[in-house]
Amino acid sequence: RLISTTPHSGALGPRPESNFLALAMQGKKVSFDKVIRMIDRMVATLATEQTDGDQTQTYCPKEFHGSDDKKRATERNI
Repeated sequence: RLISTTPHSGALGPRPESNFLALAMQGKKVSFDKVIRMIDRMVATLATEQTDGDQTQTYCPKEFHGSDDKKRATERNI
């Protein structure tokens, strides 16, 4: 047999995804709704993190420039 119905044990222990694949290969009905929901949540989280990263990327250079100007002004006053 190409795929065993028992979970594969590796360095990280049994792998649950192998159970899904084994059941699917045997012709039993397996619902991937939970997996699809998890992927949808992950995509939404990544989109939020990307937006946050973009905002940080525009905010940080402005702050660095402003603090550099303040530093130079302080050095001139000293």
